[in-house]
Amino acid sequence: MDNTYSNETYLQYILANCAAPVLAKKKPAGLMTVWKHHLHNFDMNEYIQTGALSYRNDSSMEILLETKLYYLLFCYQEERLVYELENIKNSDMLSEYTSLTKIQDKIDLLKEKMHTYWAIGSDFPHEVGLFLGYPVWDVKGFIEHKGQQYKLCGYWKVYDDVPGALCKFEEYDWIKKCALERFYKDLNRNNQKI
Repeated sequence: MDNTYSNETYLQYILANCAAPVLAKKKPAGLMTVWKHHLHNFDMNEYIQTGALSYRNDSSMEILLETKLYYLLFCYQEERLVYELENIKNSDMLSEYTSLTKIQDKIDLLKEKMHTYWAIGSDFPHEVGLFLGYPVWDVKGFIEHKGQQYKLCGYWKVYDDVPGALCKFEEYDWIKKCALERFYKDLNRNNQKI
């Protein structure tokens, strides 16, 4: 990808490529890495605060982590995320990490843990998998097996329900494909370069 495109074009590409299942309301949340060297005179906080996703199906976005090189963005559907985290299996596991009840407090704690992990090398906050809609048994399997001995690797490492995960992976792939096709169609219509 060269640097002749606009900031908005780059961000729309990242959304189509990384957050399409979230924007389609098929996944509660997703993470996106936005490399700063692809942005020109850009303020990510302002972009988010001015409603960057307000037209995107009630989606929200926050900076989970900022480094010198990139932003790690957290895109989510609040209603779906609350539902996922309140699921009894997920809430039982999440209660091992926090007793917070409000969704924004949970997101803020996740931000703090990600920053601490990145800054001083503390334990990685594996509960992020629950926020991203990964099955609780796969999050537990990842922790127990230290990321090894998985049965399948796709959008996440699968330790239990391979057929169910394959169905999700195919659904997410199809949504992503459609989003990227729409992105490139719009890009060609507007004669922009990426």
